[in-house]
Amino acid sequence: MAVTTLGTYEILRGLGRGASSSVYLACDRKTGKYVALKVLSQEYASDPSHRRRFQKEAHAISVLSHPNIVGMHDSDPDDDNKPFLAMDLIGGSDVGSFCREHGKMPISALLALGIKLSDALEHAHQSGILHRDLKPDNVFLDEGRAVLVDFGIAAACGDDSPLGEQRTTSTVIGTPGFISPEQLRGRPLDPRADIFSLAALLYYLGSDQLPYQAASPYELLGVMRETRPTPIIELDGCTQLSPSFSRLLQRSLAFDPAIRPSTVTEFRAELGAIFAERSFAGKDATQVLTDYCNDPETMRTRHSDQAVGLLLKKIGTAVEDDDHDTEDELRMRLADLYPGHPETELRSHASGSWFGRLVSAIKSVFA
Repeated sequence: MAVTTLGTYEILRGLGRGASSSVYLACDRKTGKYVALKVLSQEYASDPSHRRRFQKEAHAISVLSHPNIVGMHDSDPDDDNKPFLAMDLIGGSDVGSFCREHGKMPISALLALGIKLSDALEHAHQSGILHRDLKPDNVFLDEGRAVLVDFGIAAACGDDSPLGEQRTTSTVIGTPGFISPEQLRGRPLDPRADIFSLAALLYYLGSDQLPYQAASPYELLGVMRETRPTPIIELDGCTQLSPSFSRLLQRSLAFDPAIRPSTVTEFRAELGAIFAERSFAGKDATQVLTDYCNDPETMRTRHSDQAVGLLLKKIGTAVEDDDHDTEDELRMRLADLYPGHPETELRSHASGSWFGRLVSAIKSVFA
C-alpha cells in the first residue's frame, strides 16, 4: 500500500474494499484512538458524482448520533487526492457473513435485530435522512450491538432534510433484491422505501432466500408487480417463525407502499409486540442479540425447543376449545418443525375436524 499516512492518521492495514472506496484500520496519532478510515479510491476521486456521494455520506453521518448507527470522528471529503471519513471501528462482522457461517437467524435474533435497526432508521428518518441501501453487508454485529453503516447513497427525507431537496434519478442506485420497487423505478421516496428494505433484509436472514428474485432489475420489477413473496413461515426450515412476524413481512414487502406500515415507528411497534409476546426469558433486544453473537447454535436449539413448547400449548388450548381445524393445523406445523414428535400422531383422532373427516373418508373407501 503506497499511502501509509493520511492527515493525522497512520494507516495500518486494509479492512475491506467496496466498489468505489476502501476501508482501513488506522490510528489517530494525535489521540491514539483506532478508527475505520474510509478512503475514496483515486480513480473515483476526480468523478464529480462519486465526490458528491462521498460528501453526502459525510454530511449524513455527521448529523446522526445513535448507538445503532456508525459514528464519525473526523472527515475531509473535499480533499483533492484522498477524500476520507474517519469512523467508529466496529468489531465483529456484517450479518451476511455471520449468517453464512452460522446459518439462518432464529426468530429471537431476527426480532431483536429488526427492533434495533428500526430504532436506527427512526432516528435517521426523524433527522430527514433515508438510508436507501439496507443489505446484509451494511449491518454489523458488534458484541450484540447492531450497527447500521454506509450512508453513501442516503437521500433527503422531507422538505427540511440536512441533505437538501430530494431528487429523483433514472439510474438505479441500491442493491436489487433489497431495494423497494419505487426505488427501482426512480420514483420519489419516503420512509416506506426503507421499511421495504428492512423487511427484505429480515426475510433473507431468516430464510436464506430473497423475497423477490429475478435475473435483472427490469425483470425484478415485473416480479414485484405481478407476484407476492412466499410467506416466510411456509419456507423450508422456517416453520418455527412467528405467524405474526410472517404477516408483518408480507405487508411490508408489498409493491404498493400504501399497504406497508406508514412509518418505521409503526413497524417497530409491531415487532416489539411480537417480541414481548414470545417472552425470551425476560431479555430485551440487546441481551438477545448478545446471546446470539456469543453462541448462535445454542440459541437456535433453545428457540427451536421453545417453538415446540408454544405449539404444544396452543394445541392444548385448541383441544380444550374443541377447535379441531386449528388443532390439526398446529399439529401439522409441529410435524414440520419436529418430525416424529408424539403429539403429531394424534391429528387423525380429531374426528370432528376436516383432517379427521378426511382420514375417516379414506379409511371407509379402503375398508
